[in-house]
Amino acid sequence: IGCAAGYCLEVFKTKGWIPFGIELNTEYAGQLQQNGYKVYDSPFLDISFEEKYSVITLFDVVEHLTDLQEHFIKLHSILENDGVIVLITPDYNSLQRKLLGKKWFQFKPIEHINYFSLATFEKLIDSTGFRIVESKKAGQYSNTDFLTDRLKKYKFGFLIPLFNLTVKLLGLKNQDLYIDTASLYVVLKKK
Repeated sequence: IGCAAGYCLEVFKTKGWIPFGIELNTEYAGQLQQNGYKVYDSPFLDISFEEKYSVITLFDVVEHLTDLQEHFIKLHSILENDGVIVLITPDYNSLQRKLLGKKWFQFKPIEHINYFSLATFEKLIDSTGFRIVESKKAGQYSNTDFLTDRLKKYKFGFLIPLFNLTVKLLGLKNQDLYIDTASLYVVLKKK
């Protein structure tokens, strides 16, 4: 759910799975459909599912959703009994949020409407028939050009000269770097 440009769909397909996605960005969805993937461009709650699924992913999705209870009840109904839901969402209890306060890059008014700590997320899913079987910090790999762009976008442009110097001294240009995005990685199963 929220398959974006379809990178996870590609990985799942190479592993022999039969993936499909939901993506509201019609350009991404259309491109994936042209590439032979089954992709819906409708909201999850508007789609009728006849099958049950063994793995459902929601990477950087739940912070955007209204009607969270309704979403998780429906997710429960389409997940196989031994299936898993894997998700990533910003961690409100992260050190970054505590240090940066209102400048935390995950604060995105209008776009992010839900914020969770592990404890508050557990309260949500507990009431919908799920349990957490694993949780940890999550980040992402990004290239240096993307990171420079993010520094500009989130008003940390003053750090760009230091960042560029570090990249040059360490020979990191054109490298993918792991960045702690102050997110939670959570795996759910049915109770």
